[in-house]
Amino acid sequence: MIIGLLICDHARKELNHPDGSYPEMFRRILPGFEFVDYYVCDGKFPAGPFECDAWIISGSRLSVYDDVHWILQLKKFTREVAESGNPCIGVCFGHQMIGAALGGVVTKVETGWSLGVHQFEILSQEPWMKPALPTASLLMSCQDQVVKLPPHTKLIAKASNIPNGMFLVGKNMLGIQGHPEFSVDFEHKLMLANAHLLTPELLNTGIASLEEPVHSGVVAGWMSRFLRNR
Repeated sequence: MIIGLLICDHARKELNHPDGSYPEMFRRILPGFEFVDYYVCDGKFPAGPFECDAWIISGSRLSVYDDVHWILQLKKFTREVAESGNPCIGVCFGHQMIGAALGGVVTKVETGWSLGVHQFEILSQEPWMKPALPTASLLMSCQDQVVKLPPHTKLIAKASNIPNGMFLVGKNMLGIQGHPEFSVDFEHKLMLANAHLLTPELLNTGIASLEEPVHSGVVAGWMSRFLRNR
């Protein structure tokens, strides 16, 4: 099975070791798939939604509402993927891209940055979510959120300050606001790199949360089953 990875940013070079950039991160959590990388942030797009068997939309430092050519082009391509029926998973910015492209609303939220480990309440246990969990904790790094869901959406998970944390649009478009591809070490380095954007209290709280367990491996397994079987 071939997954097209729609890469929406370049991870900062100083953070690339030992995790690598986004292609290496997703290959690590989703072994057994063949990947084709498309740096859509550089204008490199697939010819069409059937060029690969499934799709993943990565995170980004930009926002889905930014008036940038490649973001507008990615919204169009996301709609084409949705219509194709091929499975697609959006992570963080990718989650928001699915929301915005398919009729939802994404904004920068008043609560500010969501950082570190966040616990999500599972609202709907889907067949591909094995093992089943009542809650799942994921690493977060975002200011934007999907504040209005697209039509034909099933809400799968929420957190206390993230009401639309995971959702399914139709049968083939899965949005995950957290970062199952991040390691705790990468998240720590990323928070330190963004320290100038954060209050000391928020930074310290985010770093302290990294002592809590995360379910990145379980959620990666969910992603694998979704892509293969749905």
